[in-house]
Order: sequence, then C-alpha cells, then structure tokens
Amino acid sequence: MKKFMIILVCFLVLSPLESQAFRCKNKLVSEGDTKYDVLMKCGEPTQKDMEQITRWTYIGYQFIIVEIWLYNLGPRRLIQIIEFQSNRVVNIRTGGYGYRKNRN
Repeated sequence: MKKFMIILVCFLVLSPLESQAFRCKNKLVSEGDTKYDVLMKCGEPTQKDMEQITRWTYIGYQFIIVEIWLYNLGPRRLIQIIEFQSNRVVNIRTGGYGYRKNRN
C-alpha cells in the first residue's frame, strides 16, 4: 500500500497539470463552461467561426462541428481563443497580443 501511494504521488507531481482558463472582467472562464456562461462573463466575442473536424473512431469517421470564439482584449493582453463542442468549452488557447479597435 505504501509503495502504491508513493507511485501515485510521484505520478501526480510529475504529470503536467494544464488547467486551461483565463480571466475576463474579473471572472474565470474555464473548460466545461457553456456558451451562455462565457457570454455572461465576457460579453460578445470579437469574432466567431465554425469549423468541421473529422475524427476516426472504432465505428468509423465522426464529423464534429467546433465553434471558435476569439476575444481581443486589447494591445496589452493576449488574444483568447475558445473552442466549443456541444455547447461546452473544450479548449482555451492564446494568440498574440490583441489590437486596438477602430473608433470610427
């Protein structure tokens, strides 16, 4: 039992813990949030796109629609890119620095 606990602790310490999340208006957006949650925390995204990906499964090809939202948080913060599948956040990644919005 003691050996098992040591192995478990080593595994947890050495495994990469990637918690993908970002702060938006002092609220945390993270994987598992719904589109509604993200809208309430951050407002409308700067850009929305749809993408179809193909995944091979044991029963054949599966086509998945991924909705991608981009948040431009300004020139001093990184752009946040959020991917949704079935109305839930499945991936959050960062782009380059944001940009100023035109004041036309």
